[in-house]
Parts: sequence; structure tokens; C-alpha cells
Amino acid sequence: MDTKQNHSIGIIPITASKLLERMGYYGIRSILFLYLVNGPFALSKAEAASFYGNFTLAISILPLLGGLLGDLLIGARLASVIGVGLQTMGCFLLATPIYPGFIFGVILIALGIGLYNPNIISSLGLLLSLIHISEPTRLRRISYAVFCLK
Repeated sequence: MDTKQNHSIGIIPITASKLLERMGYYGIRSILFLYLVNGPFALSKAEAASFYGNFTLAISILPLLGGLLGDLLIGARLASVIGVGLQTMGCFLLATPIYPGFIFGVILIALGIGLYNPNIISSLGLLLSLIHISEPTRLRRISYAVFCLK
């Protein structure tokens, strides 16, 4: 009998999706201020800083609401899928040269992150609780470490 413990195969898509989501978020975050100041909208530095601050605030607060929505109403998996869809639509809208389309894209990205982040971690916890292993705490710690390394 083989006693070797392996991670569930489900950790791969969860970790890969989290990696891609974080790459998209930090990519947008790193150039947002410069795009607002030097791009087609040519906002002042004060306006761009205010916009960037509001975006960062929304990214910090919306996961609380997204976690509640996922836990109480629609489920973690569906909330994660909807969150990724919103982020994807938001990224495409960022390419629009009109200011309202750009604003709507940033709002969609913030809403998507708010739905995705808390619920993907819940999905990972559910996945790891379903694994029947003899040393659950050790493998769960390692699995969360792999997920956090993304």
C-alpha cells in the first residue's frame, strides 16, 4: 500500500487562476496612475492620485462584501467565476479611449477582485477539507503555502 501523500489535482487550477488574477491586478495597478496622467485623459496629478486612492480603497473593502455574497447567497465557486468574468470584461474596457468606458472598466475590475479573492480561498479550503489523508494539518499547511507562493 502506498503511503505517499500527494496534493489534490484541484490545487493546480486554483493556484494558476490566482496567479493570473494577481498578475493582471498588479499590472494594471502599476501603470494606472501613469496612464491617467500621461494617457488620453491627461488628468492632473491630484486627480489621478485621488482616482488611484479610490481604486485602492475599493480593492480593500469590496472583498468583505464579496465574501458575504459568496458565503450566504451564491456560493464560493460561482462567486469566483463571476469575479473573474467581471475582471476580464473590465480589462477589455480599459482599452476604450472614452473616459466613461475606462471608469466602468476600473469599477468592474474592483468588483471582480471583490468577488474573486475571498471566494477562491474558500474554494481552496473546501477542496483541502475533502481530502482524506492521515496527516491533514501537514498537507494543508503545505497546500496553503503553495497557494500563497503564487
